[in-house]
Amino acid sequence: MMRYLFLFLFLCLITSDLRAQGKTYWLKGEEYQLTINAKGQIVSFDTKGETGKKTIPFQSGEFAGPSWFASLEKEDTSFVQVRHTSGLKFQGSEGGLLFSIEFQDLHHTPAVVATVKNTGYTPVQPQTLGLRMGLNTYMEKYPDWNHKFFPNTLRCEKTHFWGYAMAPDGRVLNIASPDPIAAWSNEFTMSWGEPGYQWHGHRITSLNLNLINALPLPDRHPQNLYQLKPGEEKSWVIYLKPVRELEQVPETLATLTSAPFLQIDRTTIAQGEQAKVKVISGAACKLRVVSPSGKSTEAALSANDSWTFEGKDEPGVYRLTAISENGKQSEAMISVRNPWHWYLNQARKAAIKYPARATTHCETWYGLYTLYLAQKYDPDQAFLTKTEVRFQNIFPQLYDEQKLEPIKIAHRIQNTTTMIGVLVDRYQATGDFESLRKASGLADWVLNHAQAEDGSYRAGNTHYTSVIYPAKSIMELFEVEKELGKKDRKWKKAYQRHYTSVKAAMDELVASGDNIDTEGQLTYEDGMISCSALQLAKFALLQQKEAEKQRYAQAALKLLKGHRSLTQLLIPDSRQRNATLRFWESQYDVYIQPNMFNSPHGWTSWRTYATYYAYLLTGDEDWLIQTFNALGSSVQVIDFQSGDLRWAFVPNPYVPVIQTAEPIHEANLDVYNPGHYHPLKRKHHSYVLGEQYVDMISDWIKGNSQDNDVHEHFKCMEETVLTNAFVVERANGELVGYNCKVREVEGKLQIHFTEGLVRQIHFNLASEKNVEILHQKEKKTIKVNGAKWVSL
Repeated sequence: MMRYLFLFLFLCLITSDLRAQGKTYWLKGEEYQLTINAKGQIVSFDTKGETGKKTIPFQSGEFAGPSWFASLEKEDTSFVQVRHTSGLKFQGSEGGLLFSIEFQDLHHTPAVVATVKNTGYTPVQPQTLGLRMGLNTYMEKYPDWNHKFFPNTLRCEKTHFWGYAMAPDGRVLNIASPDPIAAWSNEFTMSWGEPGYQWHGHRITSLNLNLINALPLPDRHPQNLYQLKPGEEKSWVIYLKPVRELEQVPETLATLTSAPFLQIDRTTIAQGEQAKVKVISGAACKLRVVSPSGKSTEAALSANDSWTFEGKDEPGVYRLTAISENGKQSEAMISVRNPWHWYLNQARKAAIKYPARATTHCETWYGLYTLYLAQKYDPDQAFLTKTEVRFQNIFPQLYDEQKLEPIKIAHRIQNTTTMIGVLVDRYQATGDFESLRKASGLADWVLNHAQAEDGSYRAGNTHYTSVIYPAKSIMELFEVEKELGKKDRKWKKAYQRHYTSVKAAMDELVASGDNIDTEGQLTYEDGMISCSALQLAKFALLQQKEAEKQRYAQAALKLLKGHRSLTQLLIPDSRQRNATLRFWESQYDVYIQPNMFNSPHGWTSWRTYATYYAYLLTGDEDWLIQTFNALGSSVQVIDFQSGDLRWAFVPNPYVPVIQTAEPIHEANLDVYNPGHYHPLKRKHHSYVLGEQYVDMISDWIKGNSQDNDVHEHFKCMEETVLTNAFVVERANGELVGYNCKVREVEGKLQIHFTEGLVRQIHFNLASEKNVEILHQKEKKTIKVNGAKWVSL
């Protein structure tokens, strides 16, 4: 009888536990409803708005949250199970620590209150301890990815935390805490490779707040959140506040954190230029500015005041700290750059130091672009000789010089179209007509072997029109062919052939939008979107008929609107502003694992081409500001002090990594080198990366390292700003110059250039003006109205 009684009680306990697991709880506000499961995890986050009900997606299963996790030992992460206790509070314990999660409505905003207490007798110093937030960041397929939230900007300050995630459909979720948080992190998928030696993928599985984290951490972060003492308890309030527009983010974050938010229009400026700094704060602030050499100045600001930063001193990064009356402090950075041509010259030196080589990937010989472009503006026989040695070694290993077709890994059509671009630059730098003939022949090969019936360029069955912009490279070619075609029928036919091909590819992009493929694991991919936008926008600029121009332009602008979710548009940090967020390149470029954000990476400049073209198409100055901010961030991969080139900037605050630590001995710089080398199969070292630049490795690795993709920045810089100046007349009548100074003297606009290589100026004026251009001791007087280029 007792046996049956015990069985009955056991079944009752199981039934009760199952009922508890299936129970649902709700946190309701005027404009939202959180549905919470028995594990204290958000099942759904529904919001109300002008357009009706919207759902912010949260994960289920392994990546659900919020969930407590702890790495008490390296490589050992455990997740803490919590159970409902009362109200909307959930508790659990593990390893002498008591954890709780409670949901509250604070200031009409859903908030997670996370608390942990050390109930043991010794300090606990984890590698990391925090919350996996559970937000669905997993961008797997079209059209679902348009409604997933990419973890865009996450930023720890000494006194608080702020950030936001954004979906391509434009919705924004602010994530903020008035309490200091040690660090943040993400987790990523695996993509391919053999067991134990896998390569990381293109999708983000989680957004984590590392409430407590081991040191070292960046200076801006709190430095005391690395342990819990015996009996110590810590709590954090984490707000989840949706807003409809990105422009609402700064004021929302300032309110949620009770801290100042620094809003800066231009984060990188030239010497003599100004940046406007608005400090969004409900209280008066002290603004401290520290120069690169350590000189400190201060200014007193009232609530929500503005201040002008004058770029009149040494080049470098200036650190701004706003300290509110309540003790909260926020940091920003503004850079005063060197002249654009200084960066091109330094990159040229780097392209010799970190040499190009023949491999399966065009990224390894991207430095050839910089070498030939620098030769156009600063002819140097010694540099040219070294450049030609590398080119003459690479080209015949990759292409049949008679048939003009690839002889290695032909399906990677971006290799061939990149070589087309290099050959065009070689022709323009040296006058070598044979280079142009080869470029035209390779373009014919692409048309005949890689263009599908729908117009797209493909690698097998995979859509490759937007993998390192094949169509833009052909456009760079046919613009030269068009000029030659005015006198030579053969080149006219080549131009028409290549133009027709590109038009078919662009028409297919207009029809497909963001429903296309990319190389590797499919996702809403930074380059897939930005390369589509830049190619459509560039092609729009070539159109004579306004209707056709607008058709391509609108398609490009729509893509750029979605791409805001992958771009750091608000971060007050001149090292990262307007940089895109890539996260799988380090394993291939510099042999570092695991994934981390690279922002800017060389491919950031794909978006920069697009914003430049968008400005020329629309006249909207914001696109021009974004272009200059992005280039300003990107060229800082050249160190201000040493002039040396770095590969990319890593914004993550704390990433334990491994990196290959010795040359690929079996490789030879002068011999074609295929494939990748997994760090775990080689001698490697472990260390911590955090908010810093990563060095190049192609000076010592010998093998296929793709760090030369950093040279996209300098190719982009040459096209967009190196030889161009811009004058904008704003709606209020204010006149603004980029790469020049503008002033009105006796009814004339006087233009003085602040860059030495300017060859043309773009005007964007609301009314006709008399313009006097002072250039190289010469004076040119003209009348200008509307949007137009003027050559010098």
